Amino acid sequence: MPRSLPASPSTPVDWIPPPRLDIETLTLHLLVITPLFGGGAMPRVVDQDNPIRAAAIRGHLRYWWRATVGAKCKSAAELFNEEEQLWGSVEEPSKVTLRVVVTDSGKRTSSQTGPNPRFGPQENYFLWPFNENKGEGQPEVHGLKDVRFTLSITFPLLKSEEVKQSLRAWLLLGGVGSRTRRGCGALTVENDTHDLLPPSAPNTSATWLNHLAGPTADGPTQFTRLSRGTLVFGTAMDAMRAWKDTGTFWARLHKGHFGNQEYQPMSGGKWHDYKALKEWRVTNANHIALVKPYWGLPLNYNDFRGRVYAPKIQPLVSGRMASPVILKPVAFADGTFRPMVAVLSAPPPQTLEIDGKIVDLQFPTSDPVMAVLKIKQLTAEGPQTAVIVAAQSVWYNHHTIILGDSA
Repeated sequence: MPRSLPASPSTPVDWIPPPRLDIETLTLHLLVITPLFGGGAMPRVVDQDNPIRAAAIRGHLRYWWRATVGAKCKSAAELFNEEEQLWGSVEEPSKVTLRVVVTDSGKRTSSQTGPNPRFGPQENYFLWPFNENKGEGQPEVHGLKDVRFTLSITFPLLKSEEVKQSLRAWLLLGGVGSRTRRGCGALTVENDTHDLLPPSAPNTSATWLNHLAGPTADGPTQFTRLSRGTLVFGTAMDAMRAWKDTGTFWARLHKGHFGNQEYQPMSGGKWHDYKALKEWRVTNANHIALVKPYWGLPLNYNDFRGRVYAPKIQPLVSGRMASPVILKPVAFADGTFRPMVAVLSAPPPQTLEIDGKIVDLQFPTSDPVMAVLKIKQLTAEGPQTAVIVAAQSVWYNHHTIILGDSA
């Protein structure tokens, strides 16, 4: 006898799968506190329809995972295997999913407000890649300010702390779009219920930051590690003022105006780099002693005001070396903002290409600015130490944290 099936219910019943207990989802409401530039499909240009891209954020989080959690790895192979298990690879799918919803696309802003003869270029010192370049046929590009977006990120529960460490480092040291190492696209969390922003009290912030930095064990030296870095914070102020302060500091450092030399935006630089380059042009030696290449490459000496030599300096292999120095406003858990100069541990450049010639880079054993700053280390660490000492001399009420030093 054939079986009869029960009639379907007159009212459909929606089936809701039970919640998974092995995954976690964070939903963060983020505000971009400094103008956002670049980051779109076209170089230098913000995508007006999609200014915040989940794929770009994923890349940032992978990088900061490597600089924090990945510092425990003893070799590049171990680092790759650990990273693949969480973030995926060509052969392994990622266990982290991200979703971005822009809730406020912000307002258009210019990169060219012009320098102030008294205070100097301030934040505009960071924005030159977005200015008009008639020589190369590049128009000015505009950015966006006051952008708000929601980031939902889902990951394995067992990897919760690793993902949160990546988020903390990204918020502290990174951002969205281009030029994040110079403070563009800096972020704050408007609903920080996950301890993602540093506490403002010096003692607790030092503990928080050292936990973020991770282990100090030796690992592959070709990767940036937060565990051997130094952070200098200025006094609390609004985010844009803090960013302007970092721009003024960076312009002043490049001019070498310290000690009895007050910062004068229209006055010449004091470092001997340019003098050394002019001498090298005559001698054509296979080595040169410079300071500024240690702060990031390529380095361009612009041809203006009758300058007799305007070389382009770049690392031999890649053509670019990410700066180990990060300058930006940092959001703290109490809602305040502070200017920050961070010097991270990264391999220094050793060989340069100057006007097509391969040249070994050496650290100068004497430089008048180093003497003013009382830097006596005649090693490759000297230029990085100069950045720290200079920041401490400018921000009198500074708070310095040496990562890896719990004291």
